[in-house]
Amino acid sequence: MTGQIPDILTIQKFIFLLDDFHFAAFRSHLVKTNAALSVKLIDAVHKQLPDFDTHEALCRKVYSDYGKNNKQSFNQLTAYTFKLTYNLAQNYPNYLHHNIQRIEKLVNDTKTEEANFIADVLLDISQRVEDFQSSIFVLKFFIQQAFLTKDTTTGFKLSEKLEKVFAAEQDFNRIVTRLRTALYLPAKDTTSKALQELMKFYTSYFTHEYACIRIVSRYAYLSTNYYFNPGMFESEFDITLIRELEREFNNCSYVVFPFLFDVKGVFGFLILNSSLNDNSTANKKRLQDLNEHYESVKFWKSYLNMPKVFSIAVQATKFLSANHFYVHRHDYKKVIGEKDLGII
Repeated sequence: MTGQIPDILTIQKFIFLLDDFHFAAFRSHLVKTNAALSVKLIDAVHKQLPDFDTHEALCRKVYSDYGKNNKQSFNQLTAYTFKLTYNLAQNYPNYLHHNIQRIEKLVNDTKTEEANFIADVLLDISQRVEDFQSSIFVLKFFIQQAFLTKDTTTGFKLSEKLEKVFAAEQDFNRIVTRLRTALYLPAKDTTSKALQELMKFYTSYFTHEYACIRIVSRYAYLSTNYYFNPGMFESEFDITLIRELEREFNNCSYVVFPFLFDVKGVFGFLILNSSLNDNSTANKKRLQDLNEHYESVKFWKSYLNMPKVFSIAVQATKFLSANHFYVHRHDYKKVIGEKDLGII
């Protein structure tokens, strides 16, 4: 580390933590989605490493000026670019983990100052994206270091933070386990009272401070409700929950989930089974985004793409119900219409 600037932007920290493979994957996604200014931004950050530009210098590299309007646009761009890391989070959720080896090697090479800097940056980003494993490693590292250097006050404070992360990870796993138990172990108690207690359990996490837990608890609630009450989501509560979950995915797109865990993809199936699945412009955009998501998740190439299968099944049922009485007509393609035919 040749220089250290205390006021580093989140996107600068993020790029700093990426290895060459993950940076290339992130950049490729931005190029593919025509996010030209975001590409220009991360290229400027990456080129400057291991040093960091000031906000003004970085803004000038992107916009060639640092006027009031440029500063506002620059701030919006940095926040927007960080949200675009969702593709990396979905396909490579452990993209931060190589930094653990970096820290260990630096400490063993007596470069503790540089190791501590990386650890500080890693803790900040891992907390933002809710990568529990990276946060746990850094906190354990700082705790042990604090007690080695007799800084017990810091050690105990960090120990409290560590317990909080452990609890969050446990909460996440508990929700997923309860959901899978309900769906895959039918011999379990599925009486009305038991289901009400299960729904109450999910609901208790709806306002959790961690976005991944808010998301998975809402998802679990809707999935359980659909499984035991098959059909379209019609209650106002369910529709509100779906809208809230949709907002969470949009606002916290950078949050990581365990590898092979496509919550957003299966959530699309829930949308298709709700009254939100209509012919409105908003829903057409929603369906387009979902289809793009299904195509972007790389691990589905190795497995049967269940979210996409669910999507096709629901849409097929909908179109069959709406148009089956036209099929015998020789001109049924004209009767159904180009838009619906395009989706079919």
